[in-house]
Amino acid sequence: MKIKIEAEVMPTMGGLVTFHTKLCPYGLPGILTGGTATVGSSSCKMCSYHGGEQKDDVGQDCVICNHD
Repeated sequence: MKIKIEAEVMPTMGGLVTFHTKLCPYGLPGILTGGTATVGSSSCKMCSYHGGEQKDDVGQDCVICNHD
């Protein structure tokens, strides 16, 4: 299943940082945070169901999730 990545880029003292905002639709826990993983984050990429990321024809980043 393809899941669209939603994120905000915010300026910090260390430069621009990307904060992923869309929670995992399956409610899987984040490995690094202990809360629910966010789509496209490091926790998402470390999930056993993560199948990679891709860009659609319209320029949207998506994560391929093999949970189903």
